[in-house]
Amino acid sequence: AVPEGALDDVARAVGRIPRAPLGRGQLVLASTVAERPAAFASGLVPPSGTRAIAIPAGPVQALGGTVSPGARIDLVAVPVAGRAPAGRAVEVVASGALVLDVRSESGAALGSARTAASRERIGSVVVAIPVADELRVAERIATSTFILVLAAGER
Repeated sequence: AVPEGALDDVARAVGRIPRAPLGRGQLVLASTVAERPAAFASGLVPPSGTRAIAIPAGPVQALGGTVSPGARIDLVAVPVAGRAPAGRAVEVVASGALVLDVRSESGAALGSARTAASRERIGSVVVAIPVADELRVAERIATSTFILVLAAGER
């Protein structure tokens, strides 16, 4: 039997992006391909001139677990002793960054049926950052802890 959600016409898969590697002859389910390279549960996309990056953050760092897609946040990097260069200070690495998605510790969209059933916690927050800042922010992921601060004017 063909599983529910299987694409029964090649035309429905053309131009879509696989979410994982596909093997020759493998059945393709609609849920395993996306319209865009990153399909966020929020439906938001990175604005022009920005890139999406997942920032590791638990509930405490993510506004007590209340951060949600669409919010604008300032991203504060706090150097971790022994990982960050000596003398690096706390810094704001992105201001007014758009929150695109909130992910669980397993990487699933937080609030999905999968995470609701397992009571998963926030594991990362996907934000849009300017292209010019992507390397600096990526380097800080390896050397810092992040605090998300609700940007001025946000409610």
